[in-house]
Amino acid sequence: MFEVTTEIVIGQILFEKKSGEELYKVAYTLRDEYLKSNKKDIVKGLMALEVSLAAYYEGYTLGAAIASLCLRDGLIYKGSDTSMRTLSEFYAEVGADASSLCAYYLGWDYDTGYPPYVVKNPYVAGLWFKKAADAGLPDAQFEIANRYYNGNGVEINYQLAETYWLAAAEKGHKGAQYNLGLLYDGSLSEGYFDQEQAGYWLEQAARAGDKEATAFLNQHYRFNQRKNKWQKVN
Repeated sequence: MFEVTTEIVIGQILFEKKSGEELYKVAYTLRDEYLKSNKKDIVKGLMALEVSLAAYYEGYTLGAAIASLCLRDGLIYKGSDTSMRTLSEFYAEVGADASSLCAYYLGWDYDTGYPPYVVKNPYVAGLWFKKAADAGLPDAQFEIANRYYNGNGVEINYQLAETYWLAAAEKGHKGAQYNLGLLYDGSLSEGYFDQEQAGYWLEQAARAGDKEATAFLNQHYRFNQRKNKWQKVN
């Protein structure tokens, strides 16, 4: 009986899908299915990696981003004799130019150290987080804002912290909403105080399920129905 192997399926995909963009979409779907299987469907994982590389070599840069994510998943490119670290660094950096998510993950790799792929470097981590943040990724905006506030890998800059927290908060990031509420409350910096804005963002975070925001809001703020604004009570 004719056996359908991974190589045959990949060959069919490459034959049927000629453009880099089409290959990327196939690779994206395969990796999504691989992750939904809790990484148990190794065949789909390997197919995702192989097809993503094919997309990249067809000129579609996002293919490198998927390849990078597949490598982070622990998948190994069978046809390469290059070290995993070299592959990971190469595809991550190429992919980060096209994918904010890839840049964000690369930031975490450099922030924490992800042996054997990258060495811990908070400064480089900040560069990748900012790249992802400037591309509009809320998680990255939240992270780079925290770093500007704490001076982690970057110089302390409360204005930039506010800018990036606000950008993430407006996209519904509850952590950014909470931090922004604390900033306007004056709890994070004496130079900021706007009780209406503080109450508003703390309320948004509380509605999103942030328990700390709920506790802080209930303890320190009341909504004045007559004046239609938040007021600090203690």
